[in-house]
Amino acid sequence: MFLYNDCDYNIITGNTANNNTMYEGYFLQYCDYNTIYNNTANGNGYGIYLYNSDNNTVSGNIVNNNTQYGIYLEECNYNTISGNTANNNTINGISIDSSHYNLIAGNNVNDNLNNGIWLYGDEDMCDDNNITDNILENNDVGLYFEEVCRNNTVAKNILHNNALGIIFDHIGCDSNSLYENFFLKNGKHAMMMELITTGIVRQLGITGIIIQDQMRIMMEL
Repeated sequence: MFLYNDCDYNIITGNTANNNTMYEGYFLQYCDYNTIYNNTANGNGYGIYLYNSDNNTVSGNIVNNNTQYGIYLEECNYNTISGNTANNNTINGISIDSSHYNLIAGNNVNDNLNNGIWLYGDEDMCDDNNITDNILENNDVGLYFEEVCRNNTVAKNILHNNALGIIFDHIGCDSNSLYENFFLKNGKHAMMMELITTGIVRQLGITGIIIQDQMRIMMEL
């Protein structure tokens, strides 16, 4: 299903888009204020892909076993991604690429080959997103911040049995707030790979450790 150029204020619900291995199950480009609710997108290239689309709601969908990504946002702002199941995708369950002010809440993101939730920003950055109340289990990395990701909030998520719980992979991943997350049986719970000078990490749910405005080359919990 493909919506393009100002296809706004639509409701897409109750559909099945499976086994389109080279394409997206649902693709929105330059489309705002749409609702994608209670659909299935399994075995596609991408399950649900939003490009340059704002103020959309993607909720209650099942996006499993896609050959690349479950849900992918690229240059998208003010969207809500909530209550979805994104399991067994080959790359990432949910990807947020160069996007701002999105809410990623209450999703089950499990058994993805690479990352559960992946945030990436380059010159456009990936800032001011809220990642809360998600369950991230059995992924290679539960939550991955790459390149320039700032001022994001990560709160009240469950990260269980991932090889790595959370990783910050660049000096540009600073000024993020992490609190009240629960880490259980991950290979390593959190890691900072480069020098990060600002940020708040508190009430991680393992030891109640508080790390604030510290300069760390690598932080492992």
